[in-house]
Parts: sequence; C-alpha cells; structure tokens
Amino acid sequence: MLLLEAINIEKSYGDRLLFQVEKLQVHRGERIGIVGKNGAGKSTLLNMIEQRAEGITVAKPVKLGFFHQRLENLDPAKSILENIKEDSPYTEHFIRTVLSRLLFKREDVYKKVEMLSGGERVKTALAKVFLGNYNVLLLDEPTNYLDLHTKEALQEVLKAYPGTILFVTHDRYFVKKLATHVLTLKQSKAELAAIEDTGKSKKASQQQNEAEKLALQLELTKVISELSITPEGKDKQRLEKRYEELLEERKRLNRKEG
Repeated sequence: MLLLEAINIEKSYGDRLLFQVEKLQVHRGERIGIVGKNGAGKSTLLNMIEQRAEGITVAKPVKLGFFHQRLENLDPAKSILENIKEDSPYTEHFIRTVLSRLLFKREDVYKKVEMLSGGERVKTALAKVFLGNYNVLLLDEPTNYLDLHTKEALQEVLKAYPGTILFVTHDRYFVKKLATHVLTLKQSKAELAAIEDTGKSKKASQQQNEAEKLALQLELTKVISELSITPEGKDKQRLEKRYEELLEERKRLNRKEG
C-alpha cells in the first residue's frame, strides 16, 4: 500500500541547492534510512514530509509521529510512564514490556523526566512516539546519546514496529541492521536502493523471531483497541478479519518456537 509520495521536490538555501528528489514512494512496512553528507538536508526532508510541503502527498490513513532532538514531546514534571500513557492506545502492561526492552527496568518507569540523563530522555521520547497512535514514524537521529547496548535494544524494538519508518542517521551499522531501503540525498537526483537481508545465523533467526512476536503483539493490541470503538460496518469487518489473521500468525510463531 502506497502511504507517501514525493514528486519533484527540492530544497535550497540561498543559491545553494541541498537536494533534489525526483520521485520517492513509501509503502507500508518499509523502513527507509535517509543518509547523505553533513548539510545535505536530511532533517529538512523529514520536516517537509511532516509539514506536507508542496509535491508531497500523504495518504489519508497515515498518522505521522515525529521524533527530533529537541524532545518537545516530553513533560519534564511527569514520569516516563505518565508521558507515554498520555496518548498511547496500548495497555500499561504492554508499554512496560516495551520499556523493559529499552532497558528501563521495574521502578525506572516512575522516574520524572526532569531527573533523566540525556540518553534516558532520548529513549523516553522515542518510546512515546513508537507507542503513540501513529502508523508512520519520522525519526531524526534516534541513536544520538545512546550507548551501544541501548542502540541494539532500540534497533530490535524498531524492527518489530508493524508500521512504516523513515529515519535519519549517521550510524551506518544502524542503517544496515534496521533499514529495508536507503535514500541517499544528493544535489543531483537522490537515489533509493533496497537492502538485501543476509542474516542467516541462528542468533539472527532467533532475534528475527523475537521481533516478529513483538510486532504481532503491537498490531494485535492496536486492532483490539480499534475494534472496541468501531461501529458495525465494513471497517469493523476488516478489523475482525485482520484480528483472525493475527491470531493464526501467533499460532504459527508458537509452533515455530516449539
């Protein structure tokens, strides 16, 4: 399903051309890493998408969630858990499950944001977007201020995300492990390329299975939430059909583990 399209867009500062995008199409489930030299306009492109600039079309079902380094989505006086629960469709139990994967353990979730370190604030802001009521995430340098273990944890959580992700990063390893496609911004025509998945090891297979389970639980929780407020009709029938499909998928994963 086509969610977002950019046709013949470009950005300049004064006489300096930053980038040109002739045609970019983003489909459901894709994870697109946006790369390029410093000053190439990577963050600018995310802003243009959020603002639906001229030449950018966003499908009606799309709900954009935007993470950026200013961390304006956090209330410093509230706890990690309170910040995330504000506009999340997920249960507290599930939110805490995801936070534990991001290395927030037990009582950590009750810490006030104003008391957190820079890395902890970044993780909290990311979790708030990830667990918000969105289906397309725009992430601007999500790995800044994160140590290696936290980067790896974030990578696994984002791989499990059932929606679509466009992210800017300078971390080539993060791109390699997370992205399905890479968009390289240039003054000449930007280039979009698919990434082949070459992970064949047993460990990679186990990690993939864990990511699939988390993705399944994320979507199941969201579908159940939508079913409870959707009136009878075609939309409800579609959700009920998707619910049954997800239950079958969960059975398949359980058999695979067994």
